[in-house]
Amino acid sequence: MLTYEKTGAIFSSSNKRKQEIKMKKNKSPKLTMTAIGFLIIGMGCLIVKNFLPEYVDAQGLLHEPYFFLIPIGFLIVFIALIIGSIAFINNMIKLKR
Repeated sequence: MLTYEKTGAIFSSSNKRKQEIKMKKNKSPKLTMTAIGFLIIGMGCLIVKNFLPEYVDAQGLLHEPYFFLIPIGFLIVFIALIIGSIAFINNMIKLKR
């Protein structure tokens, strides 16, 4: 049977490690939430574009009145990826400290 001293040292170090892990949460939640928000808005633009009407007139010319949603959607998704990457890097740097 193990004595309290031996198990106490083991338990105290493992409990301390568990507390450290619990304390190491997202250090930049605002950046993460901003990235998620931009991602949702960008994906929303791309999804909405797919459901809006486009037509070909009698002369064979394609009319896409909401074409602007495609570059805007991709731009916003790209911004979300940049912000998300910055948040991830900040979290990794702060977790190492």
